[in-house]
Amino acid sequence: MIRKISAHYIFPVSKPPVKFGIIVCSENGEILDVIDNKGVFKEVSSLEFYDGILVPGFIKTDFESDQIILERMKARQSQESALSLEDIVKWVTLDMAGITKEDHILGSFEKGKFPGVYLINKIDFTCLKLTAGSQVKNLLPLFEKK
Repeated sequence: MIRKISAHYIFPVSKPPVKFGIIVCSENGEILDVIDNKGVFKEVSSLEFYDGILVPGFIKTDFESDQIILERMKARQSQESALSLEDIVKWVTLDMAGITKEDHILGSFEKGKFPGVYLINKIDFTCLKLTAGSQVKNLLPLFEKK
């Protein structure tokens, strides 16, 4: 079964954020396509739409939770106000995947990768920033290529 997942923004990490884009993935979590709708919401059969931003799954240690990583992201944003949300997302996804030497399958939304799909909601869309109330939800867990 193919899933089509969309939100206000997709942060592919390897490219700039995509407004109202669609992530197409297989049942085992492989990214088949990232569709850029050029900022226009389009109704598509079986589309799952979420309020927030879609980001690749967080790369974490056994002792971390997704919520702890989100709190670190919020702290970094408040400490370094010039840092964009795009850069903060890259820090916990692609940069960490590179450190763990798994960036060939994790860390960004690119065809053939298995990064998982996370939703971060309660975003300040006027300046694309996390808020104190931002929460993370795992929509599609990280998968390892077999």
